[in-house]
Amino acid sequence: MSIRKNQLQIIQKGLQLLMTDEKTMYDQITILNKLKFLEFEISKASLSNLYTQKQVGNKIIKKAVEGLTILIKSELCMEYNIKTDCFENILAPCKMQKVPEFGELQVDLNLPYTLHTKGRLFISEKTKLIASAKQSIYEIGIRLRRFTDYFTTRSDEEYKSYVENVLSKGVDFKCYLLDPDSNIAQLYFRDLAKIFPKEKKSSEIIKETANELISISEEFNKKGYDGKFEVFIYSNIPFNAFLAIDPFSSNGQMIVQHYIYGLERRKAPTLQFTKKRAPSLFDNYLIALKAITSNAKQLTKRYPI
Repeated sequence: MSIRKNQLQIIQKGLQLLMTDEKTMYDQITILNKLKFLEFEISKASLSNLYTQKQVGNKIIKKAVEGLTILIKSELCMEYNIKTDCFENILAPCKMQKVPEFGELQVDLNLPYTLHTKGRLFISEKTKLIASAKQSIYEIGIRLRRFTDYFTTRSDEEYKSYVENVLSKGVDFKCYLLDPDSNIAQLYFRDLAKIFPKEKKSSEIIKETANELISISEEFNKKGYDGKFEVFIYSNIPFNAFLAIDPFSSNGQMIVQHYIYGLERRKAPTLQFTKKRAPSLFDNYLIALKAITSNAKQLTKRYPI
């Protein structure tokens, strides 16, 4: 394979990865702005031609290859393997770091919280929080599909082992899903389906996910850890998702993601804050967490599917 063809392969694979990986899911404009921030600026037309495999000059190809490989290494800790013709995880220790978009505000306002404007945190950022837990962890969402995938589609070292480690130390892990059979769920998903037709199947997806989480809880709990992994359903209108670490202690931490109508949940901005730095904000969200969990029902039996 010629050098040019190999470079075009890297570009095609890299663009596809950045546009489909759950940690990025970028459109072409976002990729262009990130490349510009890295000082590998190319035009919108050139990137479009590269993506559609139209004629592009060698200088632009070289610039795109260099910029994309740096961007992917920074944000996904992956490098291109010419032998396998794909991007693969870097084996050496690697810390994922998001690259800002060109023109994005980069001012430290010394705020008591962090706003993640691009949506959900990296899995590595979540496991760091989980590892710090001393008492309890609350994972509250609607379907918890991606959360469950961390256990079933990722290597144990990426996520599952962190959960098992805190369970062994006596930390309870509680998962909350929207009750799929509730009137609230039927109304909620019927309304969302006007914009996202796939939401029509969400109640069934919740049941499948709940069954998987029950299996995961059984696997953990039969090992006799002091900490318990438990699954619950709630019947309230969903306003936001939570990942709460030790929420009832002075060292509490929270990640909150509000649901924005018309926007896919994974893309919604995320707030991250602690009890110590933002006590009033933390206490307000703690009220909501208590309200959701107080009337929730624990699941121990699987849904018939």
